Amino acid sequence: MLYPSLLAVHIVSGIFWGGGAIISGFFLVPSVIAAGPGGGAVMEHMVQRKFSIWMTVGALGSVLTGLTLISIEAMNSPAWLWSAEGICLELGGLMALGAFGIGIRVQKPMVERMAAIAAEARANGGQLTDQQKADLGVARTRMARGARVASYQLLAAAVLMGVHGLVAQMALR
Repeated sequence: MLYPSLLAVHIVSGIFWGGGAIISGFFLVPSVIAAGPGGGAVMEHMVQRKFSIWMTVGALGSVLTGLTLISIEAMNSPAWLWSAEGICLELGGLMALGAFGIGIRVQKPMVERMAAIAAEARANGGQLTDQQKADLGVARTRMARGARVASYQLLAAAVLMGVHGLVAQMALR
């Protein structure tokens, strides 16, 4: 009963995290950047709605259950780690761990920084100082790059998880 429960949590949290990250990386972040100063208000609202916290919870749910599931499989059958099925899941897990690291070390701080700059500007009559403009440019660039890389990694992880399913089906035949 533990394994199916862990698998369900892994799938649901992975869909939430991966879907949110992919939409953010390919659509939301580029749109916010294209909006210029108005994009800061969107990022500030996302911080208020705790988007980065929800993404972190989804990521943690997916990563922790994924590690637990692989550990269970490895304990039951160490040779499984070197099977085509095991390798697909391991590579997918590595991609997801990389995306998780980008989310924690790049995305979350940049979103929070952009929202703080927007709040500071609004408090000062809506005008950005030269330093705020420079900080905003750096934050936007880092956020866009991180979002794009994490999106590709999570997309690759999802593909590898799907390939795992096909490999498992072929092994049953």
